[in-house]
Amino acid sequence: MRSEDVQSVDTNVILRLVLGDVPSQRKRAINLLLNGHRYFVPEHVISEAVFTMERGQYKIGREKIADSLCSILDNKCIVYDKELFNEVFPYYVSHPRLSFVDCLLGFEVAKTQREPLWTFDQDFAKQSPTAKLVP
Repeated sequence: MRSEDVQSVDTNVILRLVLGDVPSQRKRAINLLLNGHRYFVPEHVISEAVFTMERGQYKIGREKIADSLCSILDNKCIVYDKELFNEVFPYYVSHPRLSFVDCLLGFEVAKTQREPLWTFDQDFAKQSPTAKLVP
C-alpha cells in the first residue's frame, strides 16, 4: 500500500470516538472512518489519548481505557503498530505503578533491540524487563 493511500488522525478524533462526549464530533469522526480510507494512528496519539482518559474530567480506569482504545484501533480502516500495542496494553493494565509511556517505552526498546534502557526511576527498573538503574 502506498503511503498516500493512508491518511492520519489526531488524538481528538480517537477521543471523540471512544468517549462520545461531543456527539456532533463523534458523528463526524464515525463518518470519516466510514469513507473508505485507511487511517494511521501514531504511537504518540495513542499515548496522548491514554493520558487524557486517565486524568481530568474522565479519570477512567486502565482496563476500560485499554478495552475502549483496542476496540477502536482494531477497526479494519485503522493502521497502527498492533504487534507493539498487543504487548503494551496488557502490561499497562497489570502494572498500575507504571505510566503508559513507561510501558510503551519498555516495549519499544525491546522491539528495536536497544537494551538496556538506562533510568533513574527505581519503580520502572523493578517492573520493566528492559529498564535498568544507572549505576
